[in-house]
Amino acid sequence: MDFKKTILTAATAVALSGAANADIVNVGGVTWDTDAVSDFFSEASLTEMQVQVTGDTLSGFGLISSVNSLTGPNASSFCPSCELTFEFNNYTLVDNNPADSEFYFTGGVLSFYVDSTPDYALTNAPDGGLSTANNGTLWLELSGVSYFEPTYGETGTLFGTLTAGSISSPEADERGSGNGFFEVTGGLAADYFNTDTFTDIQQADGSTVTADFSFSSSFQPSDAFSNFGVGLALRGTGELRGDSVTVPEPSSLALLGLGALVAGAGMRRRKQKAA
Repeated sequence: MDFKKTILTAATAVALSGAANADIVNVGGVTWDTDAVSDFFSEASLTEMQVQVTGDTLSGFGLISSVNSLTGPNASSFCPSCELTFEFNNYTLVDNNPADSEFYFTGGVLSFYVDSTPDYALTNAPDGGLSTANNGTLWLELSGVSYFEPTYGETGTLFGTLTAGSISSPEADERGSGNGFFEVTGGLAADYFNTDTFTDIQQADGSTVTADFSFSSSFQPSDAFSNFGVGLALRGTGELRGDSVTVPEPSSLALLGLGALVAGAGMRRRKQKAA
């Protein structure tokens, strides 16, 4: 057998496999380019409950409208026969300071679901439509990263500021924004996003930690869906930023293993001849 030819054949197969897949990946029906200029960036619409006092827990849900798009919604291209929805919960309100309009939370879990039978809808049911957002397959699960925010002088996972209204008065015109970080903890797409993209995230003792995603959100009162959660429901938008990598397909890994095996056999054969 010509070992050089076998090695070349195996290497070519690996190269062709990589070229065929390029940097486009498909996980559970969700397709994106891991080498896109904007990778990874997603936009979403969301509905969330309104927290009022320290100890209240924040939760909400929504629909991803775009992935890696610089021009706007593109659900038909990144999830052509499915929908990508999400649910967040377990954020605990720690501080609500009416004097400076600042607040922050600890905890927090964000779960994405891919559903091949799209049915997401906001309703006036008690859950606001949550059951249509978390009824798919777990696609990605993220956990809030604790960090020290110098402006607030506190450690938390979600920091927010009100531009109008008051958290403690649900009838007010409550508007604001929030920011934080996430780390990957599970889901179908976990291996693609466990990248530690954000480094040097400050802690109170001067040490640093890493995170896979950063996020920002904005919110305002919603005239509809007032049954959801405590007080009036809020509606808004969210943006998730990070990076993704291409995970080798099992077939590619097998070919790489074959190439290494053949190379090893060739080296042994040459040694035997030399002896």
